[in-house]
Amino acid sequence: MSKHWPGEQDMVQAFRDLADAANSSGSLTNSVKVATKMCLQHQKEYKMVVFEVERFLAKASEAAKMGGLYVVDLLCRKEATGKSKDNFCARFASRMKQIFAMLEGVSESNRLIVAKLVYQWRKRAVFPSDCMPRYDDLKEVIEGGSIASAKVDGQLAGAGAERGDIVIKAPEKPAPRAAKATTKKGIAKKAIK
Repeated sequence: MSKHWPGEQDMVQAFRDLADAANSSGSLTNSVKVATKMCLQHQKEYKMVVFEVERFLAKASEAAKMGGLYVVDLLCRKEATGKSKDNFCARFASRMKQIFAMLEGVSESNRLIVAKLVYQWRKRAVFPSDCMPRYDDLKEVIEGGSIASAKVDGQLAGAGAERGDIVIKAPEKPAPRAAKATTKKGIAKKAIK
């Protein structure tokens, strides 16, 4: 009989809900927040929490794996702001090569998202750079180049390529438009928004 830890059932249920949300093409936002909250509630057992995240990433579908990666990102962000103990980043750093091995076969659109997340982690120095992969073929796109020129699933992502609640859009400059505004006396005047 395997040894269970106190929060195991809560964690399994939170990740099961995350997988269901990802597979039903719904928004991952709430499920990711719930899973992150559950991880933070059990941060005393951080080794087991990291194990549960890894186990989820190993077994989940591609869309659910992206949700699991967002959980890792949120946990590290909470740690950087001082809202949790400094355990998760160090533990994830020691396991990062295995985590990225699980993400190796993702589609091009998800690969671009993973590469952008890795770029952000490098920029904020969340993990040591030697434990994260380099995405040299996507460097121009990641570092602020036009996303419109990036190929996503063999197609140009000019108008926006959507995956769950993540939208990759080309930078747009809003055109100033004239709108009518009224003064206190009710007289219409033109204003630029």
